[in-house]
Amino acid sequence: MKRKELKKLKQIKEAIIKKVLIPFLIIVIIVIFCVIILFLMNMYNLNNKPYYKASSFNIKTIYSKIDKDKDNIDDYTDILLGAQKQISKEISDIELLSKSLKNAGYNLNDEELINYIKDNSDEITDDYYEIKDFQPGDIIIYDDNKICIVSDKRNENGITYIIYVDEIVKEEDHMDDITITNHYRLKS
Repeated sequence: MKRKELKKLKQIKEAIIKKVLIPFLIIVIIVIFCVIILFLMNMYNLNNKPYYKASSFNIKTIYSKIDKDKDNIDDYTDILLGAQKQISKEISDIELLSKSLKNAGYNLNDEELINYIKDNSDEITDDYYEIKDFQPGDIIIYDDNKICIVSDKRNENGITYIIYVDEIVKEEDHMDDITITNHYRLKS
């Protein structure tokens, strides 16, 4: 090839790199960055999805008549607050339950937690479409003996969010994705 033709080919190659390849690589980097940001927002529950309270559905929140730790906060609310304190932490679901109950004044050994719940709770419906029967601080056993706590947040249909462990503790609109085996509320 002649020198002029080689120079022309080199110029075309450089033009392709400048006008096509570099913008393409920039777009790919931006897309990867956005995917990582969305993943992290979802992992740490930072997506500001609107949620509702029980009052939005004319549901009266049930409060416990017991305040075991005598902090002027009823036990159901204390259990909920204890669970919410664990959000984003790497703990097991039994630790989530233990710490939630401890926040209400129940200092129980992990081995006796489930038996204590079964012996000292009322069993409630497992049909989460019965939205009035799902109250903040309720305890749910689901799937393969996993444990979660019912949140005070609800989705647009009135179905409660749950506080559960999925690598870290999350509070999400996740009720549709679990199979409830037992639903408990401590006796008040």
